[in-house]
Amino acid sequence: KPNIDAGPDQFICIGDSTSLSASGNPITYTWNNGIIDGINFQVNVDQQYILTGTDANNCVNTDTVSVNVIQLPNIDAGNDVSICLDDSVQLNASGGATYSWSPTTNISNTIVVDPFVFPISDTKYYVIGTDTNGCANIDSVQITIDALPTITTSNDTSLCTGDSISISAGGGVSYLWLTTDSIDQTTINNPSIWPTNSTIYQVLVTGSNNCSDTGSISITVHSLPNIDAGVNVDVCLGDTAQLNASGGVNYEWLTTTTISNTTTSNPNVWPTDTLIYQLKGTDANQCINYDSITVNVLALPIADAGGDRWLCPGDSIILFGTGGINYNWSPDSTLISENTANPIAFPLTNQSLILQVEDQNNCISSDSLARTTISIRL
Repeated sequence: KPNIDAGPDQFICIGDSTSLSASGNPITYTWNNGIIDGINFQVNVDQQYILTGTDANNCVNTDTVSVNVIQLPNIDAGNDVSICLDDSVQLNASGGATYSWSPTTNISNTIVVDPFVFPISDTKYYVIGTDTNGCANIDSVQITIDALPTITTSNDTSLCTGDSISISAGGGVSYLWLTTDSIDQTTINNPSIWPTNSTIYQVLVTGSNNCSDTGSISITVHSLPNIDAGVNVDVCLGDTAQLNASGGVNYEWLTTTTISNTTTSNPNVWPTDTLIYQLKGTDANQCINYDSITVNVLALPIADAGGDRWLCPGDSIILFGTGGINYNWSPDSTLISENTANPIAFPLTNQSLILQVEDQNNCISSDSLARTTISIRL
């Protein structure tokens, strides 16, 4: 019989192809199952293949080779998952010894079992897993991208120190204000705020799909104007004083009695008693501040020219004025030292004199009651 060899038994992955190759000294070979020597064929089940060889003497011999099928590994790329835009998720394959992921974009590593992926649109990731037999299988996982909420916020704005305003955000189902300074509630969409310094308020907005994004509102805080109503002033009863406010662009005097104009910076006032004038000033930012000025009303001195007097023709008489520190008698044509408390009078006829006095506050009293009559005794 001829010497014939069908080759060693084979182990191949299911669905792969192989070929058989005969050897020996026959001149012809025949494989059962329609196999052609040296030509690849696909194998899906375990099977034995018989080789028949015939030599020149028509002597025949046979040999057998077994082709054993290895099942493919059960590769699992994991469950489909949804993530929010700009988020990442860690995949986790199983069933193999080595792995290769595709596509190769937006993935941290394509040859590890558990890469991170961060696609910007819906993406299906495929993994080829190979076991220790060199058999490979493939699986896929779908990553669906959920949209971030479309956030709306109130406009950037400004306020004055000490004021409060409401700000608002929209576009979600829940809200968390990340800026926690000077805010009444951090988990509502429209809190009240009262910052003392210019501040950017940031809010985390979460949509119905649990995706979150942040928005911000810029708040500018203006300092209050330095409103000055002026220095407290003394005024004599019956006199007028002019006030002079500064520090603002608009003014309103809240004390409206005995004042010439309540909306000017420099009104005239004439109180009859000591009075505090309250001032509200507004600057170019519409910020308001207050100040006040006390107008102290000084009582007039009480002038006393003394009683009526008699004297003989040609005589003179000393007058006695009281009530002040400076004096002025009129008419002064018959007086000596008319600017003193005790001038000398030498009238030629009956005469009435009026005394004007000024006190230490420069208040002046000139009244018909401060009158003395000098009569000539005949």
